[in-house]
Amino acid sequence: MRIKPCFKGNLKWYFASYFAPPFIAYFGALVFFLIFASSFSPMQSVFAVQESITSVSEYLKTLLVLIPLAIIVNPLMGLLQCFGEELGWRGYLLLKLGERLSPLSASLITGAIWGVWHAPIIAMGYNYGTDNPIAGVFAMIVFCTVLGVISGFLTYKVNSIWPAVLFHASINGIDRWAPSSLFMFQKPNLFIGPDLSGIIGGLGFIIIGVVLGIIMMRWKKNEIHSL
Repeated sequence: MRIKPCFKGNLKWYFASYFAPPFIAYFGALVFFLIFASSFSPMQSVFAVQESITSVSEYLKTLLVLIPLAIIVNPLMGLLQCFGEELGWRGYLLLKLGERLSPLSASLITGAIWGVWHAPIIAMGYNYGTDNPIAGVFAMIVFCTVLGVISGFLTYKVNSIWPAVLFHASINGIDRWAPSSLFMFQKPNLFIGPDLSGIIGGLGFIIIGVVLGIIMMRWKKNEIHSL
């Protein structure tokens, strides 16, 4: 259970864990709106209506002020909660499984269990609505498995749970500024996008998860930190 931060030579991983998730999420949103261009209606979005925005310049000005602040501040609000979760998932379960399994296998299984753990609230409509709770639970397991690979990589690479904590908090922080509320008028397809829990909205995370998974497959025993 590696609670102590390990900053030496790893500051880039801490920085990326905290600041990269919003950009990865908006990459998926960009892909979604390139495919479904008719869905892009920022001036009629929930954000524009709530802020009483009436012009494009006002919309952009407000967005350019609030979004950077949200990226910096929002994750801090959930840091303690995410630390508690990651202490169990990456601080205990991942490392326990890693005693018998490869880093990638341990990360995949931990992520899948993490997804199953969310099943009750997903079935009640969180993230994917109440229309198809079984599909929602399955989608959440897939989503958490992808994030589990990224979090597992960070934990092994840095030899600390703190990058995973920052990554988790940053992911949660994006929920308050979901692309669907910023750029859409109609109700989004929760399984597709543009929000990161959809298959297209989460495309950036899927790509990164696959790349990091391939890297982890190539790790040699002596390259893995002793946790």
